[in-house]
Amino acid sequence: MFGCVFMCMRGSMIKFLVSLESAVGA
Repeated sequence: MFGCVFMCMRGSMIKFLVSLESAVGA
């Protein structure tokens, strides 16, 4: 369970960084 939560958090963090980089590059 903990591993799943960690992966989910990691996935959303990467998604956030990608969207942030996209906004900065735009």
